[in-house]
This record gives sequence, C-alpha cells and structure tokens, in this order.
Amino acid sequence: MKKLLTIAALGTLGLTACGADTTDFQKTAASFLRGKEVEQKLGVKIVESSCEKPAKVEKGQTFTCTGKDANGVAYTFGVEITGSKSFLVTSAEKVGANGGSTPTGETTPTGGTTATPGT
Repeated sequence: MKKLLTIAALGTLGLTACGADTTDFQKTAASFLRGKEVEQKLGVKIVESSCEKPAKVEKGQTFTCTGKDANGVAYTFGVEITGSKSFLVTSAEKVGANGGSTPTGETTPTGGTTATPGT
C-alpha cells in the first residue's frame, strides 16, 4: 500500500500582465520544487526536477512532476492548479529503486503557505 506525503505547498507565478499558460505552470512548478518551501515540508532538498505541462490552465487541473534529492532518491509530485496564477503541490511520493513506491509516511499540514518562485 502506497502512502503519500502531503506537503501542501502553495506556489504562485510571478506574472503581472496576462494570465499564465501551461508552459509557465510547467516551468514554475519545477523551479518551486527545488526551493526552500518544499525542502522544509519534505525534509530533503530536491536538486533536480521537471514537470509535465498541464493539459489546460483551469482551477482543479492536475499535473505531475518528478524530482531527485542530492542522494539520487527519486520523487513524484502531484500538483493542482488553484487559480490563474497559483498551484498547490498536493503530494510527494518517494519512488523505490525497483520502480515501485516506498512509503514516506504522512503528515497533516496546518495549511498551505504561499511562495513566489524566482523572487
């Protein structure tokens, strides 16, 4: 049975003009995963990350990201778009060496925190 680590880290895109597109969400989420907010919630520093493009920019749309820590341990992250310029990292799953998942435990955060990547 898989256990997911819910990290509830909220990111915002640093855009002031037009709304964000799928590439903006893809790039900003990948960068956000390497930041201090995720490191504090997860307990490890993600040093490599990439994300798929969400199918569309719409509240509730989900997409997946992957990352590795400094020891080469792989993680899969669930991300949900929460607004035209914001997203929530909803889960993190440590991926075992055999391609399966390794339980990481569960946490129940008291609430998401806002971060603006790149500022």
